[in-house]
Amino acid sequence: MNYLTGVLMLLLKNRLNLADVAKQSAKGSIILMLGQVLSTVILALGSIILARLLGSANYGILTVANIPISVMLLFGELGVNSALVKYISQYRLEEKAGEVRKLVKTGLVINVLINTLLSFLTFFLSEFLSEKIFHEPQLNILIKIGSLSLLAQALMTSSLSIFIAFDRMEFHSLTNLTFSILKSVISPILVVVGYGVFGATVGSTLSYIVTASICLSVVWFLTLRGSDERLELETFKKIIHFGYPLFLSNLIVGGLAQLFNFLLAIYVEASVIGNYQAALNFSVLIGFILTPITTVLFPLFSKFDAKRDDELEFVFQGAVKYSSILLVPATMGLIVLAEPIVRVIYGGTYQLTPFFLQLSIINTLFVSLGSNAIPALLNSQGKTKVNFISNLLYFSLALPLSLVLIPKFGVIGLLSITILASKPSLIYLILWVRRNFGFTIEWRSSSKIFISSSLAFLIVYMILRIFPIPDILSLVIGIGVFLLAYSVLLPLMRAIESKDIQNLKGIIGSLGPLAPLSNTYFKFLSKLIRTSNQDSVK
Repeated sequence: MNYLTGVLMLLLKNRLNLADVAKQSAKGSIILMLGQVLSTVILALGSIILARLLGSANYGILTVANIPISVMLLFGELGVNSALVKYISQYRLEEKAGEVRKLVKTGLVINVLINTLLSFLTFFLSEFLSEKIFHEPQLNILIKIGSLSLLAQALMTSSLSIFIAFDRMEFHSLTNLTFSILKSVISPILVVVGYGVFGATVGSTLSYIVTASICLSVVWFLTLRGSDERLELETFKKIIHFGYPLFLSNLIVGGLAQLFNFLLAIYVEASVIGNYQAALNFSVLIGFILTPITTVLFPLFSKFDAKRDDELEFVFQGAVKYSSILLVPATMGLIVLAEPIVRVIYGGTYQLTPFFLQLSIINTLFVSLGSNAIPALLNSQGKTKVNFISNLLYFSLALPLSLVLIPKFGVIGLLSITILASKPSLIYLILWVRRNFGFTIEWRSSSKIFISSSLAFLIVYMILRIFPIPDILSLVIGIGVFLLAYSVLLPLMRAIESKDIQNLKGIIGSLGPLAPLSNTYFKFLSKLIRTSNQDSVK
């Protein structure tokens, strides 16, 4: 029985249209990506305008005032939003509308209670923080105003999770766009009319409050209108039991990141840190692809049960394969073109940035081993403690290494830690999934995608080294040659097959205007696949 026949038999048995589920998830991923690109660009422009209006000193004060808010946000999310995505996705598939409404109500109530408490705590601690910790009395009023945004941020984030669970990615993207527009407009206007840092803080807080109010209205009409379900203790226990390992994981990872920054500030020169920050700014390019894919995998996997749905294996392996087809070449391309990209964007003063950029995105290559899919898979099956153990393993390795490598090697030491210390955790997750779920990634498929991307990398690398050309021309030629080489190597290496082309055409075909643009490319790939198959027969 071949692959498609086996899947179809399982689908008929379980009355679940896997193709439609995958297509809907892929479409949602693209919608998220478009929304993320637009909102990120708008926020970036708004931040640049705000920074220029305030000046470096006032912009620094604004940044410091946001530190207590950022810390409190770590304690304000008990894993509730992940629980909402998991169980809403599951109960929607099981057509348990009443349970869905209970979950939404309970999740919102938990987040309201916790973040209201944190808002009051931050408000009353603002004077102590500003005078005793930061030694900047003017921060007092700024922290007080910022504390009012904690509840709004929590409700906005909960709403985004609910939209994801309901497969309404357009609401998710519109929410981010609304917030980015409001913040990028209100804060600069208040600064221009004379309110300075105070106005920038008020503008940010108002943007969260307005966006959260809109989100709650949408959530009400989407799921709670006419609801008469009462809150139940069992639903509360279910959410907390699922979420607390994720909460602890976030504390561990978030606390470690703060330690890294603290050590950098002590041992590394400001100019080197500036080069490092410039490199991190480029990670947004990979994030445009990685974040939407990772976001939709959680609700996609939540529609299946590893104990009874055999098709979860095919969904998981397909998610890893298609994520790799996009992300591995994108990462390889950014690595080989790092130098001309940095020089074009920043000029020649950021000499360390290309190398920092190359090191900072190496971890993305491991999506071919399931680095983004496995955590989403485990969370979707309620195995949040396994992810917590994985993060604890990373923490136990990264903490002592950071105390040695960062003081001695600076940014290179930090980036080496993020690469090396995370691999035992990944190996643990791969082995755990194989032992407990009975399946793993398609090693052959992942290796072929990696080899195809590596060969394309080498071709571009040799061209750029042999022929010294201007940076902008290097980018144009490099991107064109890389795409062509990768497109040819994929079918030649049999990393992609005709059924993959059909799946991709079906996904893109549901996206309207994007479909005609992709048809020529898919025809080109199909012709290469047929040619490769004919050669192998001969």
